[in-house]
Amino acid sequence: MKIKSYQIEECVKKSKFCSYLIYGQNKGLVKEKINKIKEIFSNINKEVEIIKLTNDEIKENPEKLYNEFNTFSLSRNKKLLHILNVKDDIKNIIEETINPNPFCLVLFESGELTPKSKIRKLFEKDKFLSILPCYYDTENDIQGLIDKFFKNNNIPISNSLKSILATHLGSERNIIKNELEKIVLFLKNKKKFNEKDILNCVSDNYYFNFADLNYSICDGNLIRLDK
Repeated sequence: MKIKSYQIEECVKKSKFCSYLIYGQNKGLVKEKINKIKEIFSNINKEVEIIKLTNDEIKENPEKLYNEFNTFSLSRNKKLLHILNVKDDIKNIIEETINPNPFCLVLFESGELTPKSKIRKLFEKDKFLSILPCYYDTENDIQGLIDKFFKNNNIPISNSLKSILATHLGSERNIIKNELEKIVLFLKNKKKFNEKDILNCVSDNYYFNFADLNYSICDGNLIRLDK
């Protein structure tokens, strides 16, 4: 079943789903949502054992997921399984293993999944499973992050500077946060600053992102990388 980001807290607190698939092109946002679910689940249950597995580990040993999911933790009250790099080749294992379990929550993490993806279809249709896509940040998302970073650090910023900054931060959550942390550190002791001050400490991610980097490396375009 599909959910929105704002529904995460309620769903986890009320144990509406036994498993979540968080996927998408925005890797930074995927990590952020995974960590948010972990935090909420840990705060509710206090004693939580967190175990990480990979897609390949489960593919090579299908019983590993079943055993971890159905075995009680000896030292903790609850268990949280975090499965990395999930692909369609373990879809059947997931389908046969995951069911409502009050003692265990399973988080599946993946990159981009097409609408034809078997695992994506499974999580979209099953009422006990939940799926949360993480797309690249929009301009509104980015401006919201700018607001949050500057307010948390008591640094005032005008709407015009906010708009200018948003166009240079790109659309991938990790990059945006790293750039904002750098800017806030640079501006923290400045009483006044302008557009030039901000742009001096920002990489121009609008024109160059990870997709460009992958393309350049695969294409052998070293000149483009050097720009």
